[in-house]
Amino acid sequence: VDRFSTTFDYVVRAILGDEVTARADTSGRSLSLVVEEHGERESAAIETVKLLAFDLAALVASAEGRGAFPRFLIHDGPREADMASDIYDRLFIFARELEACFDGEPSFQYIVTTTTAPPVECAIEPVLRLTLAGAPAAERFLRCDL
Repeated sequence: VDRFSTTFDYVVRAILGDEVTARADTSGRSLSLVVEEHGERESAAIETVKLLAFDLAALVASAEGRGAFPRFLIHDGPREADMASDIYDRLFIFARELEACFDGEPSFQYIVTTTTAPPVECAIEPVLRLTLAGAPAAERFLRCDL
């Protein structure tokens, strides 16, 4: 748990900045995620970041050979409206930097679906893989109405 908590702290700092600290605490069968900066922080943005960072910390831990996370993660429309754009951008930048830690192909796949454009440096191949639209049908997922 301590090693995972350290990884969680690392991911939260990458997204929110080094002014914060984070930890994952366990008590009995429960898990609590804490983000602090001059005391514990609570907001819709912090709650969203904690959940995203928890998932990413599990991905990182698995890539490091700890745990049994499948190294395949999808964040379907993370609540970008709850986050400031710079925090939202750091989510993509963190993923890109994590990928750069690998020689050759990374040993994970991370997919983010979103209605908000990623940062400019992440809005190109190979990071941006697919752009979809609601109309016409040819621009929808699987190119048809389901």
